[in-house]
Amino acid sequence: VCVAYDVDGVRTTEFPSGDRLDIAKPVYEKVPGWKCDIRGITEWDALPQAAKDYVTYIEKLIDCPITMISTGPDRKDMIYRK
Repeated sequence: VCVAYDVDGVRTTEFPSGDRLDIAKPVYEKVPGWKCDIRGITEWDALPQAAKDYVTYIEKLIDCPITMISTGPDRKDMIYRK
């Protein structure tokens, strides 16, 4: 997951623009994944723990709750969280 950018030795979480974009280097953090198929899951508790941890990680990173998670190509393949 890209969490920041290094622009001339300065780390920033703002997306670089203009000429700065050409010299920006993304800063990544590795997060564990999961290997099972989650298509069609509609309940939070049915997700693998690594998937739940990933969603929680992203929520903390963006400082915003994630209330809908798509788990497949169909409209009904959604998890709704409060």
